[in-house]
Amino acid sequence: MPIDENLIDEIKAGRAVLFLGAGASLGAKDGEGRQIPDTAGLGKLICDEFLDSTYADLDFVQTCDYATTAKSGRQLQQFIHSVLDPFQPADFHKKIPTFQWAGLATTNFDLVVERAYSRVPTRL
Repeated sequence: MPIDENLIDEIKAGRAVLFLGAGASLGAKDGEGRQIPDTAGLGKLICDEFLDSTYADLDFVQTCDYATTAKSGRQLQQFIHSVLDPFQPADFHKKIPTFQWAGLATTNFDLVVERAYSRVPTRL
């Protein structure tokens, strides 16, 4: 699918805001080569840690709500951090900092984009 020329011009001019959702981190790997979990995978890990299999079909937000009730919000945050912290940016993540964005917004819990910025010395 071709990219709109106007969008390319706006990116080149530094007038585009990059919005990244949960899928933006896919492709990141840990030191053992494992892929970062997607939302469903992270939800399953949370369910396994805090709940039981009767909660397995809940969506991610509901899983987190129940996990917070079962333990605490702080314990859930610490668990999510422990799961996601080992993951490092893939080569394509390292291209993000090579563009001058007017802004960058993300919903991600991980630090993949932040790590991409810290590892790319040359920026436009």
